[in-house]
Order: sequence, then C-alpha cells, then structure tokens
Amino acid sequence: MDVELVLELRNTSAKELRIWTTGDYRDEKAQAGGDYVELVLDLKGPGAVGALVARRNTRPLTPPPAVTALAPGKRFRLPITSLGHGRQGVAAFEGRRACWAQPGDYVLTATFKTAVSPALKGAKETRWVHFAGGHVTVTAPPVKLKVVEANKKP
Repeated sequence: MDVELVLELRNTSAKELRIWTTGDYRDEKAQAGGDYVELVLDLKGPGAVGALVARRNTRPLTPPPAVTALAPGKRFRLPITSLGHGRQGVAAFEGRRACWAQPGDYVLTATFKTAVSPALKGAKETRWVHFAGGHVTVTAPPVKLKVVEANKKP
C-alpha cells in the first residue's frame, strides 16, 4: 500500500547531534545501518492488519551504523512510502507490514528506535567506533487516515 508520509527528526538543541539512520523501508531489503535502527508502524482501525513477512538472522560482518550529523535546527527525514517497517539490517532482518482490509477511519503512529550522540539524559549507553551515545525511541504524533474504496469519493 502506497502512502506519502515522512518521519522527521529535528535537532532542537544548540549543539550538533549525530544519529543512527537508515533509508526508505519500501524495498524490504537489508540496508546499511538497518541493524541498529528500527521503524515501527502501529495502525489502528476497523480493518487494521499487521504481519511479519520475513525474518532472517545471519552472521555476516555487520557494517557500522549509518550516522547522520544534524546541526542545530536541522532535520533528518525518513520517507515512509509504504506500510513496510521493522529492522532491515544485514545480520538481523525483520520485515513487517501493516495494511487496512476495509474502508474506514484509521490512526497510524510511527516509532523510530535509534541512537543519538551526545547521549540524552537517562538514555541507555551505546558505543561504536567514533560514536558514543545513547539509545532513544522517538514516537511521532498519530496521523489520522481515511481509507475509501477505489474510485469512490469520501
């Protein structure tokens, strides 16, 4: 199911932040940085359905996290172009999909699990070469969606 949404993280501090990031989840394939972050889409509504579509755990050399630097006031934008989500890494892959099975009013909430440096107060510490920070979970405000049958006006 195609959607046109963006999960946006904005640096509201006065210092540069570095965060672990990944790309679009549409292709449901392993991607650099995908072992360290997770996108969770929670769809609620009259015909909301969720499914695990693929799970793989392997032992290849895991590439390092993809890191994006955010200057004060700058944003990281993660496109959400489908309702595919999960952990799409090289060593750990768990692809999930959410969908609606009937018309109606739905609510979609996106949660992004990542790490930020410097660590936020109370965050569980994480370290990688040239990265010392803390794990964080960011939940976006819910988005209301109205699903209608094809070729019918709301």
